[in-house]
Amino acid sequence: MLALFFFYSLCVLLAWCKERRLAIGLFIVFLLLMTFVFIHHTTDRLSLQF
Repeated sequence: MLALFFFYSLCVLLAWCKERRLAIGLFIVFLLLMTFVFIHHTTDRLSLQF
């Protein structure tokens, strides 16, 4: 998750420095990665015993 935060920060900095097309492309990659992480965590099975 920390790596994704740095990746997102890179996208924001690139957009701020007038590299808008590259930033949009990297942001799309970021959204795909976040989707994969979300799907990975929703399919985890927790063995809870009470």
